[in-house]
Amino acid sequence: NIGGSISIRFNATKEWTADAINTRASDWCNVSPTSGPAGDQEIIITVSENPEVEERCATIELICDTDVKYIYLTQKQKSALIVSQSSFELPVTGGIFDVEVMTNMDFSYAINEDCSSWITPALTKGLAGGEFVAFQVAPNESSKKRAGQIRFWNESCGEVVTVYQEGDKASIIP
Repeated sequence: NIGGSISIRFNATKEWTADAINTRASDWCNVSPTSGPAGDQEIIITVSENPEVEERCATIELICDTDVKYIYLTQKQKSALIVSQSSFELPVTGGIFDVEVMTNMDFSYAINEDCSSWITPALTKGLAGGEFVAFQVAPNESSKKRAGQIRFWNESCGEVVTVYQEGDKASIIP
């Protein structure tokens, strides 16, 4: 829900224009500049903080001659929680993977009991704008693929991350 800016670079073959085409987005989404000449270009899209309890969307239309491109923006609601990926696939040998959690509130996580013997917390590190939670996946000694889930939540919403791991493909020696 925090505001911010993003830079988008492109090469235009002719003069171009850019604008938010949703009328409601003009209150919270700004594009600058809105036009320019041919050549290497850059636009900055700036959004204000979202104080609402619902996410909001904007579409930026970039036009150059007859070519039209759309940039779709979704800004999460107040007290949102977003994970970087909703699923991870690990090899039979296991390993460590990071889940980036972006939220403006404190959050918790729990590894489902049915997979807590092979998925364990490894490390947590916070960085500006997000926090990374690392998990260790043990080697899979079974021949079957397995799956487990990790739940992340804050006081108003949550996300589930699913972990898949390949099974040990046993060799058959004649």
